[in-house]
Parts: sequence; C-alpha cells; structure tokens
Amino acid sequence: MQSGELPSRGEAYFGKNEGYRERGAANYPSKISRRKFDEFKNFIVSEVFEANKPRSERLQRDWNFILYAKGGTSFWEKPFLAMDGRVLVLAPVLEEGVVMNAVVIRSTGITKGHAHRKAMMTFQRVLALLTLATGQLWEPSSCSEKYQTLEGKLSIRGDLSKKLFPTGKAVNGIGSPVRRRSLAVVRYGLAALDDHHDFAQAYLPSLFAFYGGMVAKAKTPSLANVGFIAALGLLASPNQEKCSGNLVCSNCGTLDFRHNLVGDRAAISEMISEVMRDVFGSDFERNQEFEKWVKEAYNTHRSNYVHSAVHQFSEFSQVFSSKGPSTILVPTAVPSNGKLTRKENEHRGVTSKIPLVTRIVLIRSLLKTASASRAVHGLQISRPSFSITKEEEAFCGMPTAGWIRMT
Repeated sequence: MQSGELPSRGEAYFGKNEGYRERGAANYPSKISRRKFDEFKNFIVSEVFEANKPRSERLQRDWNFILYAKGGTSFWEKPFLAMDGRVLVLAPVLEEGVVMNAVVIRSTGITKGHAHRKAMMTFQRVLALLTLATGQLWEPSSCSEKYQTLEGKLSIRGDLSKKLFPTGKAVNGIGSPVRRRSLAVVRYGLAALDDHHDFAQAYLPSLFAFYGGMVAKAKTPSLANVGFIAALGLLASPNQEKCSGNLVCSNCGTLDFRHNLVGDRAAISEMISEVMRDVFGSDFERNQEFEKWVKEAYNTHRSNYVHSAVHQFSEFSQVFSSKGPSTILVPTAVPSNGKLTRKENEHRGVTSKIPLVTRIVLIRSLLKTASASRAVHGLQISRPSFSITKEEEAFCGMPTAGWIRMT
C-alpha cells in the first residue's frame, strides 16, 4: 500500500480453535463452513470500511467508567453530579485507614479505550479542581487494571458506594467537612473547562502546574515551588511588556530580541497585587514587605532551582543553607549563625505562602467575576500576611525518637 492510500484489502488466516489451544495441534481451515467463512470475511470488510471513515462519522457509544481517588481527611456527606450529569462524585468513605473516593464519568468514544482516555482527562480535572477547592491533595488511587464500568444513567440515588467499598465507613467525625461552596467551585470549573475555547487552553496549564506542585510538595518542596510560580507566571504573562527598540552588539550587530520593560517577576507582582486588592479590598496593601516576598519567592526559590538546581530544604539529605554538618537534623527554630532561627525556617516563612497565593489567584482567574471574593471568603481562605518572615514552630526532644516538630 502506498503512503497516504486507504487500506482496501486484507489477508487473514482461519483455523480451528484446537490450533490455538494446544501448540502443535493440527489446524483444519477447510472444515470451517462456507457460511462461517463468509461471516468472518464480511466482518473484516466492515471493520476496514469503518476504519476508513473520518472520526466524526464513525459510530460512537457511551461508557460509565468508575475511577478511584484518595485525598486528605475531608468529606462531604452526599454525592454530587457535574457536567450536566456526566460526572458523579461519590461521598468519601474511610476504608483500611485511607479516605477513598469514587468518581463515575460517562464518556463517549469509538472504542472503550478511546472513551476511557477521555474519561481519564476529565478525572484528572476533577482531582485538580478538588485540590484547588479544598486546599488538600486529591490523587488517583490504585485499583483493578481492568475497566470498571457502570450501566445506566448516573444518579445521586442508590447504594453504589456500598457496592464499591463494602467495608468502608463514613468519614464524618474523623476529618473536616467540605463546604458546599467548594463543591460548587468544582462543578463550575468542570463546566468552564469543558469548552474548547481560549480560556480553557490558557487556564489548564496553570491549574495543572499548581496541581503538580501540590503533588511534589510533600517530597520535593523546592521543585513544588517552581510549579506554583510557573502557574503564576503563565497567568501573569499578559502583564509583561517588551521594549520596541533594537539591541546592538559590538561584535554581532543588531540582535533580534528585545529587553523587558516589565519582566516575569514584575508581571507576577503586579498580577498578585491586583488579585489581592480585588479579593481582600483595603485589607491588602502593596508595600515593601510584599515586594520583598515576591523577590524572595522568585529569585531564591524559583530561579535558584531552575538555573542552578539548588534545593533549599533537606531534600535527599542535602542542606545547602548552612555551612556546617552539625546543623543537619537540628530543629529549624534553633538559632544559627547569629540569627534567631536557621535559614530553613526563613525559607518556610516565604514558601508557605506560595501555594496559598497561587490558589487564590487560580480561584479568582477561574470565576472571573465579583463572586470570586465571596468564594474565597466562603472557602475560609484568609489573607496571607507578607510581613511574617518566619514560621512559628516548636520542637520536642524525645530520648528514643529524636526531635518531633509541632506547629
């Protein structure tokens, strides 16, 4: 077949089942009836014909895929529907000490595999939006390798949760309740991102940069901070501005790039201050402490990692912020080098605000209206204080367990 040609012929080999069940057994294609042979041939012809059709013309069907997630100790008592009934998020349950959640997604595809890939895309959006709305990380949970599907229309009524988690118990009383406004943000976000318009294309990379930062936060906080600031930088890109003039090099002549009038860091600072004023009003002031925080977050934690691969914390047993090995595994609240606390504590004072600020900016960018302020307050998100440069913490020395951090 020539390149670009549509397939029009196919060759196949037919045999009896015995030839496949036992290696070396004799095959007798001649014993296949003419009627059965014609059935096989017509099936192959129809498959080739279907494969040549454009995707838009091929027959599609719906599947309801059951996917599993795990998250923090948060719960809502009732399941909820989203995306016009195409997504069913069940209430979390506690099974074997882990908060588990099932999400059922109705997806359309040419094949089950095609539909499943689309369902996984929606599932990841559900998890990212749950993380954004609750401030706690929600991740996929391992389950059977086979597709698990549900028949019929998705509904909040029924005992599906009992079937999926037969030993599960209600999370109520163990964790913290998720506010209805949080679930409303998830529903609104799924609907807003379902459309293939400019907003979804611009917003999704920032949302998943934040989500990736939340995933990395527990193990590699230095890398997590890069993800959070990348999310901010992408949303702030419209605030950047380049000079219209030409640069000239004494050796190379005129250069084809232009210098920044408003660079990445300045654009992020401007965008964050706009969002903070919009959400918190006069409670926020763009002062020197705020600008110092942006500079520390961007230069020390974003640029030092991006350009020099510097870990600022104790990841992988590396401590770059102290000169002597004697400070390894010592509480960060202990005075060091003539300062009130060790450098790691100052880093935490800066970086602890980065995911919070990113979360506020993403919620504001998603809602786009005055309701963002009500939503942020409804989610009980407090205005970050940029004047706090150190974390309050205490350590308890245990003879058998070493230092235990309490915050």
